[in-house]
Amino acid sequence: MLISDEHEYAYTASHQGEREQMLKMKESLEEEIIKMRKSYQLNEEYRAKIDELQLTTTALDADETRCNAVTLTQLKVEEVGY
Repeated sequence: MLISDEHEYAYTASHQGEREQMLKMKESLEEEIIKMRKSYQLNEEYRAKIDELQLTTTALDADETRCNAVTLTQLKVEEVGY
């Protein structure tokens, strides 16, 4: 009976160690998921900011084109003498 009790204890201890290892792995994976979600959220925020900057750049390009057209018109008016 003593051998049986020792065997049962060893078996239980072995499973307890496996359980603890699995719980640590689960905790580690949960932490990794949280990090990935935060990273994804930051990526979405960066994408939104990039889109905003691209719109601003497009607007600035349009303003530059308009200013160039006005300057060119002024130069032509000066050439003609109006």
